[in-house]
Amino acid sequence: GVWLEETEFERIVSALEHEVDTRPAPEYLRAALHEARQLLTGPQPLLDEYHRKPEIEALYRRIRDLA
Repeated sequence: GVWLEETEFERIVSALEHEVDTRPAPEYLRAALHEARQLLTGPQPLLDEYHRKPEIEALYRRIRDLA
């Protein structure tokens, strides 16, 4: 895990809020799907560690079909 000072955490949250508020919805969705795809297909796929594997596999198939 990573420990952050309270001000660092607040700056990160503020930056993320700004990004969500200013990014067009289709661009935000593409970025979110990209991140989800990386979680599921990266060097250590989430599927290997997650105990609710059937639900994650279904989500992975839906994301793959969108790509």
